[in-house]
Amino acid sequence: MDRLSIAPPRLGRSWLLPDLPYGLAFAAFAAIAFSSFILQDGDSFLHIAAGQWMLDHGRIPDGDPFSATLAGHPWQAHEWLSEVVLALAFRLAGLPAVMLLTALALGASVLLVVRYVTTRLQPIYAVLVLLIAAELAARAVLARPHMLVMPLMIIAAIEAIEAANQDRRPSFWLAGVFTLWANMHASFPVGLGVMAALGAETAWRNRSVTLAARWAGVGLAATLATMVSPYGVNTLIFPFVHSANVTLAFINEWQPTELWPPNVLELAFGLVILALAAGVRPSPFRLMLIAGLAYLAIEHQRHHILFGLYTTLIIAGSPLGRLAVVRGERDQDQEPAIAPVRRPAGVPAWGWAAGVLVVAAVRIATPAPSLDGKLTPMTTLAALPDELRQAPVFNDYNFGGPMIFYGLRPAIDSRVELFGAEGLNNYDRRLTDRCALLDDFVTRGVRWSILEPDNPVLATIDSLPGWHRLSANEFAVVNTGPRLHDRCPG
Repeated sequence: MDRLSIAPPRLGRSWLLPDLPYGLAFAAFAAIAFSSFILQDGDSFLHIAAGQWMLDHGRIPDGDPFSATLAGHPWQAHEWLSEVVLALAFRLAGLPAVMLLTALALGASVLLVVRYVTTRLQPIYAVLVLLIAAELAARAVLARPHMLVMPLMIIAAIEAIEAANQDRRPSFWLAGVFTLWANMHASFPVGLGVMAALGAETAWRNRSVTLAARWAGVGLAATLATMVSPYGVNTLIFPFVHSANVTLAFINEWQPTELWPPNVLELAFGLVILALAAGVRPSPFRLMLIAGLAYLAIEHQRHHILFGLYTTLIIAGSPLGRLAVVRGERDQDQEPAIAPVRRPAGVPAWGWAAGVLVVAAVRIATPAPSLDGKLTPMTTLAALPDELRQAPVFNDYNFGGPMIFYGLRPAIDSRVELFGAEGLNNYDRRLTDRCALLDDFVTRGVRWSILEPDNPVLATIDSLPGWHRLSANEFAVVNTGPRLHDRCPG
């Protein structure tokens, strides 16, 4: 069977403007470096706090060091490396450095994807693909571990796709990529799955047992590399156990995607269909990959970013027919070659480096923006009286991360792998059952609460004897009062 007729990438050479990938990457980097949106997620502060704990103690925790209800309970800090990196950035220059680190990861990811796509797809098609991929990824641009690992995800995918295109095995340096990936974020099984599918495609197309064995060797090395971590084989097992956790149904980003009214995910599906109709010819193995990624994106909203990135790379890395960038030679299945266009000289590397340094200097010198938001009531937490900081609390689920960041011990936080179905069910019951709430207040000696203004349990807490509102704004309401002794009066 013939090899795929895909020219190898000419990285850094895009159509007409050689600086286009660098310009887009720099624009994304500069914009996100000053965007307060990336810190409007409570988990960002939980990750920073976890990294701070590891730096302070010189080890990775083997039990929960943060909550008031499950202190010491076994907990696997599966994103420990990302958390240490975020904490180091925070210690270097506070939240501006965390924002800068996130922006650098995004800029590197944009550069890798745009360089790859624009060396293959003609301009109009490349723009469509990149716009939809950007829209799918936009809501995931947060100061969290998945952003730090994104360049590794893209590097692994491009190497596997190019190895398949060139009928060779991937390079063994991918094992090192998977070691970093597995210690930074639990999405690495998707990368292993992509390698397995492309390896099967390559071996099948060439009818080669030798190629199958070579791909299997790299795949085995990458799989073993994921276990080079403080948790050993549990690092490999964790993503599968976690994704099967029924508790995830409580979390917004783990809930299914609503397909009505139509949204960008369905637009992406339509673009894939149009690409197939217009001449893109992915193998059945790549079509199965796209279908699997689509399933993940429909099943869980958090996987939109995986679908957007990987489908973009798979399409761009497939035989493109008339959608391909014409390189001055006529392929058997292409239109006659277009005369080459004289490209203007690009900005030298030192120019882009200087721009990055200038933006970095300004970002570090500029105070972080206001962090108050629906999930991050930072002003309220910072203003808490000292006498409440060590007292037992009943808190909103979404506020756990910021509370840990401020040295408080929440009753619950977003670590579903720690609290499990029982913990979240108990919390949910306290929101709807007055007796369950009072039982918790009496048992733990709760002296204050911090909740979202629309939390349904606020009416009950307002009615407790001796309790009153200490502070209230559009993001959080703090109540305090004496310790209760009656579990379910009247």
